[in-house]
Amino acid sequence: KNVSLQQMDLTQPSIIGPFDHIECYGVLMSLPDPAALLKVFAEKLSPTGTLRIMVYPHWGRQRINQLMQLARLCGFSAADPSHPRRFRKMIHALPLDHPLRRTFLNYLDAQNDAGLVDGFFHPSDRTFTANALLQMAHQAGLQPAACFHRPWGNPVEMKQNLNLDLPTWEMLDYLDVWQELKSNL
Repeated sequence: KNVSLQQMDLTQPSIIGPFDHIECYGVLMSLPDPAALLKVFAEKLSPTGTLRIMVYPHWGRQRINQLMQLARLCGFSAADPSHPRRFRKMIHALPLDHPLRRTFLNYLDAQNDAGLVDGFFHPSDRTFTANALLQMAHQAGLQPAACFHRPWGNPVEMKQNLNLDLPTWEMLDYLDVWQELKSNL
């Protein structure tokens, strides 16, 4: 009840707000200045508003980043419709136990051309550490409230399981370094 959903570019000066919830899923990693956008979001939120952010974890995506760099070095891009097939063929030519081949085969989006292009040919993709994201949030005047992760990457559960006395965001960074974040931040 009393819900209105709208898709819009909140950076446009004509969009006034305030908003009770802003969904920012997979946006920050494609922008030249993600911190500036977080400041805009903070200005557009109501005092009790929420902002949901999803970004890629830095360390957990290192093999994906290597595949992206390989695609760039070999000249693969979204512009040529033959490139997904050719990139797939190149990866399949790697030895069976090669870490990049295993990463590629385990990356669900690589099973279709659109996912492969989005996953490996994306020109402006970037990753974030939890601490970098937390710092940007604080600079924007935002206060993180919760983390939503699958059980094996949930910082609260992992802190309890490992009996560690760390702030949740610091635990997120540890999970990322250990490459246990099989999901996005």
